Amino acid sequence: MKFIEFFLFILSIIKAHLWFIGKVIAVFLNPIVKIARQLTVILILIFMSYGFAKISASWLSYLIAYSTIASDIKDYGKKLDTDYWFERQKIEKLKKVSDCSQLDQMQLRELEYDSHDIRYIGVKLGSDKLCTSNGLIDFPIIEAQQPPYIRYISPISKKKETAVLMSVNQQTFLVDITVSDFSKFFFYFCNKCLSFHYEHDLDNISFKPTTWFVMRSDLGHLNGVVVVDKYLQEKLNQRNIYYYWLIYFLLLCLISAGIIYYYHSRHDLKKLLVVGCKKNEFIPYYQPIMSLDDTLQGVEVLVRWKLSNGSLLLPAYFIDVAEKIEVINQITLTLVKKVQKDFSRYRYQYERKVFCAFNLTAQQIENKAFIDQLIDMLKSETNFIASFEITERQHFKNLAMAKANIRSLQGQGYQIKLDDAGTGYGGFSYFMDFNLDGVKIDKMFIDVIGVDDVKVEVLNSIIMMAKRLGIDIVAEGVETQQQVDFLRAHKIDYIQGYYYSKPVPFSELDFND
Repeated sequence: MKFIEFFLFILSIIKAHLWFIGKVIAVFLNPIVKIARQLTVILILIFMSYGFAKISASWLSYLIAYSTIASDIKDYGKKLDTDYWFERQKIEKLKKVSDCSQLDQMQLRELEYDSHDIRYIGVKLGSDKLCTSNGLIDFPIIEAQQPPYIRYISPISKKKETAVLMSVNQQTFLVDITVSDFSKFFFYFCNKCLSFHYEHDLDNISFKPTTWFVMRSDLGHLNGVVVVDKYLQEKLNQRNIYYYWLIYFLLLCLISAGIIYYYHSRHDLKKLLVVGCKKNEFIPYYQPIMSLDDTLQGVEVLVRWKLSNGSLLLPAYFIDVAEKIEVINQITLTLVKKVQKDFSRYRYQYERKVFCAFNLTAQQIENKAFIDQLIDMLKSETNFIASFEITERQHFKNLAMAKANIRSLQGQGYQIKLDDAGTGYGGFSYFMDFNLDGVKIDKMFIDVIGVDDVKVEVLNSIIMMAKRLGIDIVAEGVETQQQVDFLRAHKIDYIQGYYYSKPVPFSELDFND
């Protein structure tokens, strides 16, 4: 017996030591595991961004090349215009050419020599003669472009050429411009990546298999063509692949950071909601519901989250998360308790009771335990008349249970209305599934009053249907006198909205008729 006790004692000591060793190992391993996870994520982002860079390199290189060359072409066009102006200034200084004498030829030759932009220059004499630095030659113009540019058959090369016609001092000069400086002007990563020429027929241009893409430009109405070689694409891909990778890597990092931030903010919100419920930080605000004679008939109870620093959060910020983590029931029950406390003070001032409308989700209505708890809490309430509004953020999963629980509430004398009718999951099918006591017309239908005569027919249909069913009608989101007049004319039962009051704490409610 003693041996067994001793053995168990030894086992307990070993177990305690193993537990301690496990804790020590965990302390050291946890940071290593976290670092390993972070490194894994970084490696994944690196490989993903490199893959994206490889896939899209050609497209990105094309965008870079196209935009850069387009800008250069624009600048080149300005250069041609400038050259045209300077050559004109030189030509204006020439003496008049009359019969293409040796003197005339000499001054033309000097002008050609002084200008690197002019291959040769000639003066028109008659309709088909041209005086050049080499003498008088025939000059057949085959195609006149928009002035001052023409196309003609060169008497020297016997090929189609492009030239500029200048009218100076009552004489017409032909200036054969050169594009030999194009490669210098468009030096872009490689000397032979680009070629430029003027085309007479742009529709019948033939290109080599090595051509990457072609840019056409109306350089002074000359039909300029820039041919870009595939070698440039290879150069750009090789040169910029790491820049592309860096762009994608940073972009993926930003996206990942956004996802992580969203996840942690939602996760932190869940924790804060649980703590907020424990601290009873959720309080009721009340929005008056008025009759057509401007008498307060009831209020809608709206939740606000009062933080420890005194600031208030609207339900749009937290209500969806509250439903997902199932603290919405606790929040609703907390509101009921605080409403009861508020109206216990009201009892000593006014004899007339008003109704308090609480919002219930589909999930809450399907929860029999919650409904029973709610009924039990309100059973002895005498200071206000409780009613409930079905919200449509969720759809019913157990319709039979929902019907039974709604009957239980109605059996206790509580009215059930459909909130925001026509804007959520159930819509008007709820009128067929449940024996509802009323409907609330959403603000989106109220806003069309006096604005859109076609859409207002939808509002009229809702009102007509509710009246035929013999149920109460509450119009919410009412803000203008025109809307109030319309609703009064259609004999709506109740009106709610900023026209009368925004949601306020109980102390600011005005119960006076």
